[in-house]
Amino acid sequence: MEELTSTIKSLLDVRRVADFERLHPIRAANIPLEELAGRMHELGPPETPIHIFDVEEARARQAAS
Repeated sequence: MEELTSTIKSLLDVRRVADFERLHPIRAANIPLEELAGRMHELGPPETPIHIFDVEEARARQAAS
């Protein structure tokens, strides 16, 4: 989990696993939007900057809120 946390500090891809596995940004970590609420503890402290990626802007905004 330590490796995931350090990766998430730079880029979090919230697309579904199948979409992520097809193609994803280099060094992106994947937590699907549907799982994000239950996995917030993996993101580190609240002040940790996280860049959120999804092809659909509305889903990225939802993840950021």
